[in-house]
Amino acid sequence: MGVVAIALLVLAAGVYKFNFTNDDIYVAGPDGKFIQIDEAEALFREIDDGDTLVLGTIHSEEFVQKWLAAKGGDARLIDVRTAGEYASGHYKGAELIDFYSADFATKLGELDKDIQYFIYCQSGNRSGQALHMMQELGFTKVYDLAGGIGGNGSILPIIK
Repeated sequence: MGVVAIALLVLAAGVYKFNFTNDDIYVAGPDGKFIQIDEAEALFREIDDGDTLVLGTIHSEEFVQKWLAAKGGDARLIDVRTAGEYASGHYKGAELIDFYSADFATKLGELDKDIQYFIYCQSGNRSGQALHMMQELGFTKVYDLAGGIGGNGSILPIIK
């Protein structure tokens, strides 16, 4: 597996820390510790082969495909915008957990870590931060919509 392929798998897994020293390349694994690239290849091959670690920002087409395949099962669609933004239009089936609420981190911590989450906001900023928080809380199956609802419009039905 080439370095570019590993980098793509690393980004897809939500791991985005690299360290280049001399001719060696190190990548931060899911535990945050740096490992050499040959070890990273084995780690990401496991992830690519169906391991449960899936954390990352994905684009609209993949987000929709994964959500449609997962909905009805152990999956939740979470809108992290404000109540006003949510009321102005949100994806059908989305639950509101306001990123700016004082108890946002508490609400995230109360979620079931064993199911899949599909998160979005207006532009991808808040949901990207929420993704990072969820990773730190031990979530392993979280997808963040790149560009948010503002950049993707009606990829899913929008209701008010």
